[in-house]
Amino acid sequence: MGFDIIGIKPINDVGRGFYRNIQAWTPLWRFICQSCDDILTPQQMEEGFANDGIKIGVRQTKLIVERLENIINSKYPIETNKAKATFKEAASLSLQEIQKVLGVNSSPSSQDLRSALIEFLEFARHSGGFRIW
Repeated sequence: MGFDIIGIKPINDVGRGFYRNIQAWTPLWRFICQSCDDILTPQQMEEGFANDGIKIGVRQTKLIVERLENIINSKYPIETNKAKATFKEAASLSLQEIQKVLGVNSSPSSQDLRSALIEFLEFARHSGGFRIW
């Protein structure tokens, strides 16, 4: 099962789409939700784990990008123990859910999540809002 995150009004090819399988999307989306729970609605957070086409508007997307860039860059450097723990926690929680459903036995590392987050941010920055399918 895969997730297609499609830009609503992309400004270039980078903003057209971001694609991940369930093993990669689940911990990434969980981290986004944990970091942006005051930006996203509960319905958006929940439906982001499904392929239902939930819409994240351009304003929300800009706020998410700003928040996550702060986490990666200066405000909450990714190299800090707190950030590493947050990434590992997101990966661990997601792994438990994935193992129940699919029997997946390997956890994404904090480095994998960081790389996916950076790629997601590049997409989101150019997406004009997005839908999760």
